[in-house]
Amino acid sequence: RVGTAAVDYSTGAFCAGGIAFALLARHKTGKGQRLDLSLFDVGMHLMSHWLTNLGLTGENPLRMGTGNSILFPLRVFKTKTKPIYIAGTNDAFWKILCTALGCTDWLADTRFSTNEGRVTHRAELEPMMEARFAQHTCEELLATLLPAGMPCSAVNLVSDLPDNPQVKARHAILEYDYPGMGKVLAANNPIKLSDSPVEVRRLAPRIGEHTAEIMKSVGYSDSEIAALRDAKAVGLP
Repeated sequence: RVGTAAVDYSTGAFCAGGIAFALLARHKTGKGQRLDLSLFDVGMHLMSHWLTNLGLTGENPLRMGTGNSILFPLRVFKTKTKPIYIAGTNDAFWKILCTALGCTDWLADTRFSTNEGRVTHRAELEPMMEARFAQHTCEELLATLLPAGMPCSAVNLVSDLPDNPQVKARHAILEYDYPGMGKVLAANNPIKLSDSPVEVRRLAPRIGEHTAEIMKSVGYSDSEIAALRDAKAVGLP
């Protein structure tokens, strides 16, 4: 199980894209339209390559933890310190990995020269790789692999993120003073536009905090809002 609500978040992102497409269509045609989006459909979309693989092979994916049954090496390996994620998604990256680690014997072994071969001979190759990574710290491996062009990353704890250099460089975390709660951390919007950058103008609302304000903006009077509140049709603080 992934550690976050992937389908929920993805549905929100697809919804934003759908709204943008509908606005573009309205700009061209002058007509609006209904956007129909479901968590189920988005979940199916996120399974796209596994559905394609099923059609080609008739095989279901295996439960392999952080690993992958059709690409290798693509998984987390233990080190002397924190784990490291290795994304050897093609043969070019395999050559970079072997060269950077000094494992010329792996590179010369024809069983491992292609992804298909590495998947087929995973039982022989995987223990050798696990032993190799276990000889080094994560920091040593990153210092060797990243400059060589190998996609990889430390497996960080959430508590590692606020001080992570990349997080700081990308302004990926925002810090707020939230009434009644003090300092609160939140993920920044990942969309970065060159001419109209995304801004966070308000804190996350308390339940009903802006209900009356929004209702007034669309024409409800104070008495109408009060009547709806008394009827418990709307929630107000």
